[in-house]
Amino acid sequence: MVKLAEFKDKRTDVLNFFIKKREELNSQIKKECNIEIVEKLSDEVLNRMIELEQEIYGIKEIEFQKNEMIEYFNKKDSIVIILIIDQKIEGYAFGYAEEIVKGTEYYGEDIIISLKYQQKRIGEKLHLCYLYAIFCLGYRTFGFTTAHIDKAGRELVKWYKSQGCEDAESATKIGHPMRIRLSEEYFEQ
Repeated sequence: MVKLAEFKDKRTDVLNFFIKKREELNSQIKKECNIEIVEKLSDEVLNRMIELEQEIYGIKEIEFQKNEMIEYFNKKDSIVIILIIDQKIEGYAFGYAEEIVKGTEYYGEDIIISLKYQQKRIGEKLHLCYLYAIFCLGYRTFGFTTAHIDKAGRELVKWYKSQGCEDAESATKIGHPMRIRLSEEYFEQ
């Protein structure tokens, strides 16, 4: 897993970007928020991530899920970012350097926000922090797969396209493959 020190001369930029997004969230939802890079995965963090997976996807095979997640965390340049609201993990993002979506350098495995905080534009802030961290590691193309419509009935593909993402091809048959090209200009919006 990537540690803050691995950002080298971009470490301060990453921290400042996270602080800016945290302050925007605090103001937006009127709760104490934080966005952090996980440098060492604890059982507490892993178990909460699995709880959130169960909440969103209804996954029942907890032990399989735990082992699969640990395997992903050991991949090249894996990053885990957590969203904490009122001292509880309410979301996370993680991925690794692998071309699962064709024409990309980095794959986003999951970006999850607890159901009680969805549709409040919180995921957008977490997503931007995650993409910025990847960008600061030197990656310029990010790929992921998404459902067409989420549990709340939102058209996700349409939303991601409004954020600068485009359709792509993937080696997997799961979800709608998308990609985005990352640049300084993207984060200045």
